[in-house]
Amino acid sequence: MDAVETYLKRAYDFETNRDDKAHWAAFAEMGLIGLIVPEQYDGPAGDPLVTHAIMEAFGRHLVKTPYVTTALLCGRLIALTGDDTQRAALLPALAAGDRTFALAHDEPHTQHDLTDVTTTAVPDGDGWILTGTKCVVVDGAADTYLVTARTSGDNPSPDGVTLFLINRDHPGLSRTHYPTVDDAHGADLRLDDVHLPAGALLGRPGAAHDALSRARDLASAALCAEAVGAMSAVLDATSAYAKSREQFGRPIGTFQALQHRLVDMLIALEQARSLAWLASATVDTGGVRAAVAVSAAKVKCVEAARLIGLDAIQLHGGIGMTDELRLGHHVKRLLAIEHTLGDHRAHLARFMAAARSAAA
Repeated sequence: MDAVETYLKRAYDFETNRDDKAHWAAFAEMGLIGLIVPEQYDGPAGDPLVTHAIMEAFGRHLVKTPYVTTALLCGRLIALTGDDTQRAALLPALAAGDRTFALAHDEPHTQHDLTDVTTTAVPDGDGWILTGTKCVVVDGAADTYLVTARTSGDNPSPDGVTLFLINRDHPGLSRTHYPTVDDAHGADLRLDDVHLPAGALLGRPGAAHDALSRARDLASAALCAEAVGAMSAVLDATSAYAKSREQFGRPIGTFQALQHRLVDMLIALEQARSLAWLASATVDTGGVRAAVAVSAAKVKCVEAARLIGLDAIQLHGGIGMTDELRLGHHVKRLLAIEHTLGDHRAHLARFMAAARSAAA
């Protein structure tokens, strides 16, 4: 991963060089986007720990690309659920950086629950008709959406959840775009009797829940790694500021009270780092073990990010609140990560349920 770090230090300047398309093409050339794509579809089928190292670097350098949504979340979903024809058509394009994807699952009433889907899909000859609303689609400017819809079963229930491929310009699909708190792209989708051909169906009808759970865990572990990288950058910047900022004729970092705060930040970071590594090392095992590790990591990363982010802003003083300082952008990214693919409350509840199941 030295090559990734070297590239980011040399070419990725958050303040002045934001040609995201050029960086996306460079990441594809380096093989990063197709990292989890199976070898027969032009990917290296990489290790989640390699992904972890990449995401830590992305977090340190404030990389803003649809990497998690396209390469990890949707890439894993296509690999798990698509048939041979779909995988052969979609995964090489994904790995080459030619096509971006986003998962459209959350609805206005849901709370990050993979079983709560009221968008409906009903058979229409050889195809399907989809009706419903999706909200807060992360990286919503993607070329293609993977949309969850209920084809059978009562709501909420894991049985009956199905995945469909819908291009962003498909008739009947309307989109509302907006910037998110971290200056990324969000979107709300409205599906008004969207007619889809049979080939838009990913996997078997009603059987998408397990794949959604596995793909979400992979992406959540990667987000935890990104959070660790961002928190490392925040702590480094705060420590450097404490050594250079003087008050009463001496650097503020020499004051014992501030030293205690910095130590508390470091302890929180190292706890989050350990659990994030465990999540990445465990995520491919699936089942209860992966659920426990990933949700524990997300909970700890959220708690650590709140402490480190707020203390960093306070120790910087007024300048910590400005957009001119890189610090504030890191903190906003950490806030966005907290609410992506399950917030603190959702993952704490999932951790407790999975831990009880493991102990039974």
